[in-house]
Amino acid sequence: MNYQWQKEGADLADDGRVTGATTPTLTVANASAADEGLYRCAIESPFGSAVSNEVALKLWRFIGDMNGDEEVDGADLVILKACICGAGVPVEATPQCLYADVDHDGDADLSDFGLLQQCLTDGDAPLVPWCLE
Repeated sequence: MNYQWQKEGADLADDGRVTGATTPTLTVANASAADEGLYRCAIESPFGSAVSNEVALKLWRFIGDMNGDEEVDGADLVILKACICGAGVPVEATPQCLYADVDHDGDADLSDFGLLQQCLTDGDAPLVPWCLE
């Protein structure tokens, strides 16, 4: 049997982080937001071919972690401050500013700041469950 893993319909190749692109088991090490998407496996044998159902890879992210360091801290507050546009004003379409819209209402304002404060990580403090998305 021949296996070929695909992301968004394009064939994958082993590259050090991605391994098993032509095996039954695909591994993506140290996955990042760039790896999110739809994956499937195409299989060929002497008896025919088949394509698996697609499966979505979505990473959990800390709400308010605008710089991707897996912490919600002062650095994220600086980014939020730069992205605040006010209630009802659409947030700037940059990756960091899109994460500044913590309450998902289309803008970055004081309500987002209030929610971000609840998600601040401080050493061993327990994370508020809704701070993961």
